[in-house]
Amino acid sequence: MINLLEPHAVGITGTSDLKSVTPAEWMYPRYRVIAEVCGYDEVNHWILLTRAEVTGSQ
Repeated sequence: MINLLEPHAVGITGTSDLKSVTPAEWMYPRYRVIAEVCGYDEVNHWILLTRAEVTGSQ
């Protein structure tokens, strides 16, 4: 789950892809993520994200 800049918005992406290309120390809260929106889950009110990358900056 990724907290988005918009209040009360949550983004969801697959962590297996992120973990394979991201240093473990970056997989914690406060690291910035760049991603593309690919959909919306109306049941859970989540923004579905794809092509996510952790930038390493906080």
